[in-house]
Amino acid sequence: MTDIAHTTHSSEDTITELRDLLREAETVLAETGGTAGGKIDALRDRLRAALAEGRTVADRLREAARHQAEELDARVREHPYESIGIAVGVGALLGLAVSRWVR
Repeated sequence: MTDIAHTTHSSEDTITELRDLLREAETVLAETGGTAGGKIDALRDRLRAALAEGRTVADRLREAARHQAEELDARVREHPYESIGIAVGVGALLGLAVSRWVR
């Protein structure tokens, strides 16, 4: 269960960083408003459109990650013993693989 929270948290961190980057790019665009020629104005418009699309994609990713975490949590709660068995099996396989790799 901790892994689910960690995965969701790191996904949220990534999305927060992306949003911060988008805000910073919008600020830079606003600051260069009157200092550009026609080609730069067209480029600025294209960048604004890309930023809007990036915001939409970030929102979709955040929603999808939250939905998947909720589904996984529900399945683990419905089948706790099977989930423990799978986790033990995966851990054993990873331990075996790492021990052979380290040698």
